[in-house]
Amino acid sequence: GKGRVICCAARLPLRRIVGIDLDVSLCESARQNARRLRGLKTPIDIRREDAAVAEISDGTIYFMFNPFGEKTMSDFLSNIKRSLNANPREVTIVYCNPVLASLLDACNWLFRIHELRNLSGGKITLWRSCP
Repeated sequence: GKGRVICCAARLPLRRIVGIDLDVSLCESARQNARRLRGLKTPIDIRREDAAVAEISDGTIYFMFNPFGEKTMSDFLSNIKRSLNANPREVTIVYCNPVLASLLDACNWLFRIHELRNLSGGKITLWRSCP
């Protein structure tokens, strides 16, 4: 998207934040928002890539706002699983407006840890990888 969540997270002392999107204009908007950010504590990298095949082997938190269709979501989850096989770690998936939550629930390597509503009533669901 436009990098709003990334910019909020970049105010925390983290190692690195990566935003991935296929849309050129959204990537540029995210880059502009990151450049204007005050209080930056973490480097931000915005990449124009397909999340289903992007290099994500060191990610620990994945944030999405219902970004994909069923096929791409399935491919993205397979990409995360491959990355876990190559680099075992605990990951958390934060999924806003989780239209395809059933795909995550069907993954035997994920478990649902929390569900909440945002201020406008939208659902936000979190999953964590199994230890």
